[in-house]
Amino acid sequence: DGTKYWSPDCTYSFYAVYPHSVDSNCTENGTITIDGFDASTTGEGAIDLMTSKKVISVEYNKGDTPSSVQIPMVHELARVKFTVKNAGKAAKVNFNKFKINGVHYSGDFSKVPSKDEYGTWSSLLTTVKDDGKFSAPSFEITTGENAEKNVFGDMLMIPVADLANAEIEYSYSCDDGEERSAIIPIKTSSVSA
Repeated sequence: DGTKYWSPDCTYSFYAVYPHSVDSNCTENGTITIDGFDASTTGEGAIDLMTSKKVISVEYNKGDTPSSVQIPMVHELARVKFTVKNAGKAAKVNFNKFKINGVHYSGDFSKVPSKDEYGTWSSLLTTVKDDGKFSAPSFEITTGENAEKNVFGDMLMIPVADLANAEIEYSYSCDDGEERSAIIPIKTSSVSA
C-alpha cells in the first residue's frame, strides 16, 4: 500500500502472511483468514504459506527513530516428498501413473496469532481418483544415478493427523513390458513388485 509514516505516541501491531500474493484478510486483533487456499501446485510453483508467529507490538514515541520490525514466521504447510526407487534388477521402470488420493489439497485457513502458534484448517477438499490433483506425468527411472526420482519435487500439503484414507495409485512397466498397477495406503513404507 505504499509508504506509511509512524505517528507519535502510538502502539503498532504487526501481522503478516507470506507470500503477499495470497488473498488473505487480517482483522485489528490479528486474526488471519484465507478462504479457499489451494495447495495443489507442486514443484517450483508450490506456495510456501507462512504467517506471523505472534502479535508484535511496537511503541513509537515522539522523537524516536522508527526502526525495522522483525516478525517471526511459521510454516503452515507440511513439506512432503514422494520418492520412487528402482531397487530391483530392471534396467528401467516406466511409470504411466502416479497419483495421490485421499489427502487435502484446498481449504479455509484461520489463525489468531496472539493465541495460536499455528492456524487451523476447515472446509477441506480432498483428492479423489482421476481429479488431476497430485498426479504426476509419466516418467522413467533406470539404474545408477537415475535409480530414483522425487516424483513431485517440492510438495507443500495441508497438515493432517489422520492418513487413514490416503493412498498412492500407480501403474508401471519394467523391461518385460508387462504393466503392473496397485493402490496402496500411504502408511505403507515400501513396495516390492
